[in-house]
Amino acid sequence: MKGAEDLGGGYKAIFQLENGFDLDTGRLGQGGRMFGRQAYVGVSNDKFGRITLGRQYDSVVDYLAQTTSNGQLVRAPVLASASTARSVRKPDMAGFQFGGTYSFSNDTNFADNRQNSFGAQYTTGGLLFAAVYLQADNTGATSGGAIATNSHSACTCSARA
Repeated sequence: MKGAEDLGGGYKAIFQLENGFDLDTGRLGQGGRMFGRQAYVGVSNDKFGRITLGRQYDSVVDYLAQTTSNGQLVRAPVLASASTARSVRKPDMAGFQFGGTYSFSNDTNFADNRQNSFGAQYTTGGLLFAAVYLQADNTGATSGGAIATNSHSACTCSARA
């Protein structure tokens, strides 16, 4: 499910809830989490971009997936845990887009199980150039950190446009 509500002045409240399940058994994917793929809320503006909070994909999915022949990644995308991710994505500015994510650790050792990424993309004519940086510290070190052991998606992921 996804939606948007006009707030006036070019601003919109946005949300997205995605869930995965096994077609053979009907069990929930992503470690049995309800809305285990993405679950976020935020504010968007066509001129300034968007900021979102919640469980969502890293910048690798946002910027590099479109550079593949089928628009999907082969690796399982990294998902930041619920209520810790912050994502900022700027709108298209003459073919250039950029953004990033940050996910806090829920551990007393702040360096355990946190994640940050940022990326950029430039499109001109039929060419697309993209670059991404991703740092994930001690993933799965804690069950409630940025990236728990069972936080990876079980399937490939289509990129958001």
